[in-house]
Formats: sequence, C-alpha cells, structure tokens
Amino acid sequence: MKKTQFGWPFFVIIPMIDLLVLLAEQNPLISILVIGISFIIMLLAYKMTIKVDDTSISFSMGIGLISKSYKLKNITSYKAITYTALGWGIRFKPGATLYNVSGNKAIELSLKGKKRRIWLGTNASEELVAFLQSKLSHTSS
Repeated sequence: MKKTQFGWPFFVIIPMIDLLVLLAEQNPLISILVIGISFIIMLLAYKMTIKVDDTSISFSMGIGLISKSYKLKNITSYKAITYTALGWGIRFKPGATLYNVSGNKAIELSLKGKKRRIWLGTNASEELVAFLQSKLSHTSS
C-alpha cells in the first residue's frame, strides 16, 4: 500500500511570503536568499508518501532526502491519532517525533527498544492502520 499526501500549506503560505518579501524588500540579495530558502523547503517537504509492504513501513518527504523505514517486526503498537496542529515538517514533542506536511491526523508507531514514538502524518490514517493490522496479523501467523 502506498499513500501520498500533498502539503497544501507549502503551496499557499510559502509563495505568499515570497511575494510579500519581493514587494517589501528593497535589497534584491535578501529577496533572492528568502526565495532560495523557500524553494529548498518546498523541495524537502511538499509531499509525504507512506508505503507499507510485507516487511516494513517507510516514508519519504518531498524529493526523498528525508526518509526512513521501520521493520514491521519491530513495531510493538500502532494506532490512528488526531493531534493539535504543531506546524509542518519535522516536529519534536515530548515522547514523539512527528513527520507531516499537512493536516492533524497521523499513525503513531511504537518500536521495540525506542522510547520515542513516531507519528507519520497522513490523511489516510484509519486505512493505513487497517492495512498494517492485516500485514502484522499475517506475519505473526
């Protein structure tokens, strides 16, 4: 299973900020710097793709420079969650690391030997949890 969510905030908010900088900033070097940083941020986090196969769950953000994979056999628990919006990108909160590009829904993973939980932002949390359940019950049989 593969689910991709596009980060609409990156397509709305960042261009608005860039436009404001272009209109207000008199120094062209600062405008170029802000737009360059904005472009890099958009490349890194304009979408998030979560994949679940027979052995692992993985995710990648943007063009794929931010990515990670977790073995299904190392998952001790998982559930769909709704959280208070914390912004977008990579967020650290007490006991958890959140990766997201939009919205306030995620799947929470607890892993063997890890104290921090992983929150993977997705607009298909219930569907991914059901698919994970089918994979994990299949592998334990």
